[in-house]
Amino acid sequence: MTKYAVVKKMIIETTAVTAMALPIYAGLETFVADMSWEISLKARIGAIFLNYLFVPIGMKGREISKNLFKIDNQKSKGKLNSLHDALYVAAGSMLIKPALYISVGETDIKKIAVGTLATMAAGFAMGPIGLYLVDTFKDLTNVEPFERIPKVLKNKKPSFKKKVAAGFLAASIALTGLIYALAPKKPNQEYLNQVNEEQVINSLNKNSFDLEKIIDP
Repeated sequence: MTKYAVVKKMIIETTAVTAMALPIYAGLETFVADMSWEISLKARIGAIFLNYLFVPIGMKGREISKNLFKIDNQKSKGKLNSLHDALYVAAGSMLIKPALYISVGETDIKKIAVGTLATMAAGFAMGPIGLYLVDTFKDLTNVEPFERIPKVLKNKKPSFKKKVAAGFLAASIALTGLIYALAPKKPNQEYLNQVNEEQVINSLNKNSFDLEKIIDP
């Protein structure tokens, strides 16, 4: 495989992982972990950058892990592939998510814990489907053939497959936007801190004024 082909494969894999995860994690963070949509959006943007740095390593790790357990991605039984991918994605979430949430400004330990556990559960449940989609996406973009691609797409022309891949990306972005539009709107914590500080200052000024009247009526 040429260097260009290797780089292209890495970019396609990362794009597929990002598009698959974007609306799922946006929904979990805003509706389950009770994070504000601003914090969630920052986490998703941060995750996109991290994905392009670390997903290629993760995908390579997946290949090594499957080789270690003698699991053939193309020919092994679906259940065996699914169990491996479920555990692999859940373990990755456990390692990455806490640091990601802290780095984008979330300080509530409970929300960090709930967000991490929720994404681990989602990773375990969706990991097999997600990584199956990644392998399918590589076939759709003519990067690498995938024997277990859905039959309805198997013999389609490359131009049709690429349109399906583009539609998948567009649907991911649209669904994420809808999730944030429907997410509960929470006051910005910085604004709340500022309001609380102003209330304290006003209260002190009022008490100071009352004290002056008592001392010097």
